[in-house]
Amino acid sequence: MVLLACNNLSQMISVRNYILILLICTLMAIMVPSTKGGEPYIGWKCVDKTGNYTLNSPYQSNLIAALSNLTTLSSSNSFANFTAGDATDAGKNKVYALYDCRDDLPLQTCHDCVVNASATITQICPLNKEAVITYEECFLRYASHPIVATLELKYALSYCNLAVPDDRGAMNRTVTTIVEKLIDEATSGSASRYFAVGRGSYFVHQDVYCLVQCTPDLSRSDCKECLMDAYNSTIADCASKSMLVGLHSGPSCRIRYSWFRFFNLTSGVGLGPSPSPSFPVGSPRFSPLPINATPRSRKSNGSHGGSLTISNAKLIPLLFSLFLFCV
Repeated sequence: MVLLACNNLSQMISVRNYILILLICTLMAIMVPSTKGGEPYIGWKCVDKTGNYTLNSPYQSNLIAALSNLTTLSSSNSFANFTAGDATDAGKNKVYALYDCRDDLPLQTCHDCVVNASATITQICPLNKEAVITYEECFLRYASHPIVATLELKYALSYCNLAVPDDRGAMNRTVTTIVEKLIDEATSGSASRYFAVGRGSYFVHQDVYCLVQCTPDLSRSDCKECLMDAYNSTIADCASKSMLVGLHSGPSCRIRYSWFRFFNLTSGVGLGPSPSPSFPVGSPRFSPLPINATPRSRKSNGSHGGSLTISNAKLIPLLFSLFLFCV
């Protein structure tokens, strides 16, 4: 229906404006946040240092039980953990598992994500005793050692994308201001959950949206340490390089910012007025330059993972460059 409208408009406008409208239609199609199951994961870690289990072993039986219980719990909880195995299994066959969903999403979306994560993680990390998988909507983790209420800074997936040339440090100033405020908000004594979203003006008519979240089993001090680590190790670097997208997602927390709104405003999440733009009015317009997706994944001994991707990440630089050509 959108494409039909675009085709009708093309008869009345110039070729350049037609390209711009086609770009907008395409962005509308690919940028709407997904709430359905089956979406691709954005990264994973298969941890080797804790060893492997064998097929049809007690560990595999406990893992299946743990993942099954997590999918059931996700119908009514945005966060849950489950331990499978008895006292005789401790240190050998006991399985500790948990998941955490984004706090702005409805429970059905959370459930769908956990179902997909439970089914996928044992396929991409077969026989590993420890693994973590991350989606846009949730992450899921299991291990052969206790992981609940434990700060984990390893196995974080980091991502920068869409470099903008010559923004005079505007993105860095905008993101720094927003993220520092959100970290304080999410970890304050009055906060009911370790979650906050916000926005700020990057330049005239363009906002930047940010989200911070920790797993609710952490202490406030551990949550703040995790978020500061995420900011210092990834987000600050992305913003200082004038990237329009930055993501750091680990087992204990995540921070993300983007030039488009990626979180849901219908789940009790609110945004105040956008602060004044930090981009000087009258500054030169951007010129399209080659833009590369920059996965940033901290390596650690005994782990490996596939390349971190965000849905349609390869299309976004092309579309953004086309947008710059059209304006």
